[in-house]
Formats: sequence, C-alpha cells, structure tokens
Amino acid sequence: MWRKRAGWRITGGGDTDTVPTIEEEEEVEEEEQVQEEEESDSDEDEEEEEEEENGVARDPGAVAKEIVVEMQRNGRKDMDASSISNFLGYWEHLVNAEKRAEKQMAELKTELEDSEKEMFRMRIQVQDLQRESIAKTGGMERLQAELSAAYKESEFVRRKLKRLEEELANFKQKNSDLTEELSKKAEIENENDYWKVMELENEAKELTRRVKELEALLSTTRAERDDLKKRVDELLTESEEERKLAQEALDEAMAEKIAMQEKYEREFEKLRSANIDREQKMLDDFEWKLREVEQACKKRLDDKEQTSKQQVREVEGKLTVAEGKLAQLPHLKQCEQELNHLRERSIETQRSLRTATRQLEQLQDSDKQQHEEIQQLKQLLEKEKSHLTTVQSIHYRELAEKDRKLQFKLDQQKTEINSEWEDKMRRETQRIKTESDRHHRTEKLQALDEAKSQHQQKLKELESSWEKKHIACVKEGESSFSVKNVYSLFMFMVRKKVREEADRRIQQCELNAQHQVGASRTTIELVKEQMQRESQQQLQQLSEHHRRQLEEQWEQLVQERDDAIAMIEQKHRSSMEKLRNELDSIYKGKNSRETELMDTLSHMRQELSGKTTQIGSLETNVEELQGNLEVLNCEVNNKAQQISKVMKEGEEVLSSSESSPMRTTMTVLLLPFLTWLVFNSYPFTLFSFLLALALLLIIC
Repeated sequence: MWRKRAGWRITGGGDTDTVPTIEEEEEVEEEEQVQEEEESDSDEDEEEEEEEENGVARDPGAVAKEIVVEMQRNGRKDMDASSISNFLGYWEHLVNAEKRAEKQMAELKTELEDSEKEMFRMRIQVQDLQRESIAKTGGMERLQAELSAAYKESEFVRRKLKRLEEELANFKQKNSDLTEELSKKAEIENENDYWKVMELENEAKELTRRVKELEALLSTTRAERDDLKKRVDELLTESEEERKLAQEALDEAMAEKIAMQEKYEREFEKLRSANIDREQKMLDDFEWKLREVEQACKKRLDDKEQTSKQQVREVEGKLTVAEGKLAQLPHLKQCEQELNHLRERSIETQRSLRTATRQLEQLQDSDKQQHEEIQQLKQLLEKEKSHLTTVQSIHYRELAEKDRKLQFKLDQQKTEINSEWEDKMRRETQRIKTESDRHHRTEKLQALDEAKSQHQQKLKELESSWEKKHIACVKEGESSFSVKNVYSLFMFMVRKKVREEADRRIQQCELNAQHQVGASRTTIELVKEQMQRESQQQLQQLSEHHRRQLEEQWEQLVQERDDAIAMIEQKHRSSMEKLRNELDSIYKGKNSRETELMDTLSHMRQELSGKTTQIGSLETNVEELQGNLEVLNCEVNNKAQQISKVMKEGEEVLSSSESSPMRTTMTVLLLPFLTWLVFNSYPFTLFSFLLALALLLIIC
C-alpha cells in the first residue's frame, strides 16, 4: 500500500520519465500477484471447508504450505531476513521430525521383516524336515526292499543248502554202502590182500575226512546264514526304530512350528500394539507442535502487521516530509536504489518460497507414501486381528465348554448334597417324631397312672374315714331306726359326691393329658421347624463353603494353568534348542548310519557272492568226489580181478612146482617184476615181493 501511494505521489511530482514507469510496473505486478493469491486462497479455503465438512484429517505438509501462503499474503511486502530464517528453522524442525518418523517407520518395517523372515525360515525348516522325512521314508522303503531281496536270497541259499545236505546224506549213504561192500569184499578176499585193503581204507578215510570237511563247511555256512538272518533282523529293527525316531522328530518339529507360530503371533501383536501406540503418540506430538507453531506464526504475523502498520505510518510521515523536499533528487535516487534492492530481495524470497513449496510437495508425496505404507500395515494388522479373534473365539469356546462342564459338576454336586441333606432331615424328623410320640405316650400313661393311684389313695382314705364314721354312727345310732335311714341317706349322698368328684378329677386329668399332648405337638412342630432352619442354615453354609472351595480351586486351576503355560513355554524354548541340536546330530548320525548300512549291505552282498562261489565250488568238489568214487569203484573191481588172476596163476605155479622146482622159483622171483610192470604200484610190488618170499619159503 505504501508503495502504491509513494508511486502515485512520485508520479504526481514532476519526474515522469524514470520513477513513475517503475512504480507502475510494480503496481501491475503486485495487482496480478494479489489476484492470483486471492484466487489460490479462495480455492484453499473451499478445500479446507470441504475437508472439515467431510471430516478428513489435514496433512501437516498442507498445513505448513497454508502457513507459508498466509505469511506471503499477510506479510509479503514486509518479509525480512529474520522471519525467513525463523520459517526455515521451523521448516528444518519439521524435516527432522519427518526424518525421525521415517526412521521409526523403517525400524518398525525392519522388525516386521525380521519377524516375517524368521517365520519364513521356520516354515522352510519345517518343509525341509518334511522333505527329509519323505526322503528318509523312501530310503527306508528302499532298504526294506533290499532287505527283502536279501531275505529272498538267503531263503534261496537255505533251500540250496538243504538240497546239498540231502545230497550229502545220499553220498554218506553211498559211502557207507561202499564201505560195507569193501568190508564184505575184504572178508571174502584173502589175507594176502591186506595192503590193498589198507589202501582202500586210507582212501575211505580220506573220503570221510573230505566229508567231515564238507560238513564243517556246511555248519559254518549255516552259522553264517544264521548270522546273516540276525543281522537282517537287526537292520529291520534299526530301520523301524529310525523311522519311529524320524516320525517323532517330525511330530515334535510340527508342534514346535505351531508353538513358534503362536509365539511370533503374540510378539507380532505386541509389536503391533506398541507401533500403534507409538504412531498415536507421534501424531499427538506432531499436532501439538503444529498448534504451537501456528500460535507462534500467528503471534509473529500479528507482530509483523503491527510493525508494518507502524512502518507504513512512519513512511507516510516520511513521504509527507519528502513532499516538501522534492528538490532532493539524489535522496530519491537512493530510495529508488533501495527499492530495487528490496525488489531483488523479494524475488530471492519468492524463489526460496518456491523451493520451500517444492520441498513441501516432496514431503507431501513422502507423507502419502508413508500413509499408503501405514494403510498396508493396517491391513496386515487387521488380518492379524481377525486371526487373533478367531484364536480368541476358539479359546473362549474352550473356556465356555470348561465352565459349562464345571457348572454341570457343581449342579450335580449341589443336587447330591441337597438330596443327602433332605434324606438326613427326613430321617431326623421321622426319628424325632417317633421319639416324641413315644415320649408323649409314656408321659400320658405315667400321668394317668399317677392320677389313678392318687384317686385310689384318696378313695381309700375317704372309705377308711367313712368307715370309721360309719362305725361311730352305727354305734351311736343303733338305738333308733331313723338314725339308720339318715345314715344311709347320708352315705348315699356322700358316695354320690365322691363319685362326682372322682369323675370331675378324671375329666380334669384327661383335659390335662390333652393339653400336654397339644403342647408336645407344638413343641414337636417347633423342634421340627428349628431342625429345618438349622438344616437350611447348614445347607447354606455347606453350599457357601463348597462355592468358596470351587472358587479357590478355580483360582488354583487358573494359576496352575498359567504356571503350566509358562513352564511349557520354557520347556518349549529349551526343547527347541535341544531339538535343533538333536536334529543336527540325528542328521549327521543318519548320514553316517546310511553310509554304514550301505557299506554293510555291500559287504553282505560280497559275502553272499563269496558264499555262492563257495557253494558252487563245494558242488564241483562233490561232483569230483562222485567221479573219484566211481573211478575208485572201477579200480577196485579191476584190482580184484587182477588179484584173482594173480592168485590163479600162483595156484597154477604151485601145482606145477612139484614137477619143476626151478621153474617155480623163477616164476616166484619174476612175480614182483611182473606186478611192477602190470600195476606200476609200490604197494602191490611190495606185496608181490613178500608173496614171492613166502612161496619160496614154502617151496623150500
């Protein structure tokens, strides 16, 4: 305003070439800026009204922008360096607060990401455990298949050994038959066949030794077969145990997964509540700071308005003074320079304000991003809340079911106690009634007996007294008949009076007895009511005591449940560590065990292959022995035929020795040579030599 007035007055002076043109340009620019600002202010006011009507929370960046606009609108002509520095300081404070909020949000995000990573890692571990368990089960099935194949091979070997045993028994039978035949032949043959028999016996012994060796090999193979069976059974049991351990480890891992999931859900709930509280606190602090800043800005704006008004007054005074000093043009030029300088400063402040608005827009964008992230977090929190509500509903249902069961038990116990006490009351009232009736009857009888005895005693006394009077009257009135009549009449009256008195007293006693019966009944009713009140009080006391006991038991159960939950959590934590270590050791042990099993299986296969080769070699040996036995039988038959021929020749020689002793001696001497040439055997040659010596001795 003061610029407009100054410009108008300057133009009205006389220097119309330089100063008026600058002021007019400034006025045009200022009018355009004012119109633009008024339009923007009207738009902003409408937006604020719409936001207030819709109940939308105002953005802090927008609030700061509004403050800047108000500062521009209210003090755009008078902004100095101090106001700009104050605004920049406030702006730096807002930026720092925004950075702190972003840092806190980043920390919260990192915590959430860490928890999600931990849950994902646990899920991966569980999946790995499941895959390993599946692989282990496949390995176990493969081992079972291999063991079944080995068992089938052992069954085949067992059948083969059984067949070999049968063949060996047949061989033994044949051997025994051969030995019997040899013994028979040896008995039939001559004593001169001793060496041949010895050789055959040696061969038979060799055969028996071979048979014993085969039996020993058969026993060793049987023992090895039994060992293989034992090892197969042990491997089966070990594989079953390992499968059970793997299943148990899997079940424990699943339980651990569930426990860890619940634990992370609880921790996530705690973090969520803490984050919500922290966000609320930050928003409250930010709103409080914004209010303080708004108050400070309003206060500064009011101060600036007052100072600007004062400056305007001062400038107007100066202008009035300057009107009288129009001749002082250098001073006006200096004022023009100052105005140019102020214009440059205003342009610089506008630029700084534009940069500040850009920064505000950036902050608004970052705020929008943060709001979007907060909305995402809120959605996650809502999901977690829904999950938590489902878990809580399940827990509440379980608690309601437990409460219902406990209430049902309480009702049952109450009904049982009430029935017991009602039975006791019924029995007590019946007993009291019977006792009161018996007591009443006894009292009534006693009262009647006492009244009767008293009346009888009184009657006796009256009778005795009247008898005495009668005797006296009789003694006195024997003289006259009239006295007798009077006496009889008097006695009649007296007796009548006595009877009436007795009847009256009996009625009185009956009335007293009836009153006593009524009193006893009232006392019985009172006692009954008192017993009922006492029983009701006892029932109430017992029910109260029972209720207190149930409450104490319920509190104790709740405490025990909490303690048990805490202890179970502690145990789960320790068991988790133990299970991790055990799983590592189990994995290592399983790997080593698998290698050992593979080695043992390969070793068993090698042993089985070796045993099969041994069995094949034994079969070949048995076949060779069969062939050798056949060859020996043939040789024995041939030798027997040759021995018979030699014996015949010896007999012929002996028969012809009588004619030609020289010829016989020559034949006897040639006999060992002939046996050597024929049999090519040292035992037969020695036998023939000894036979020749014997023949020579016989001839000589």
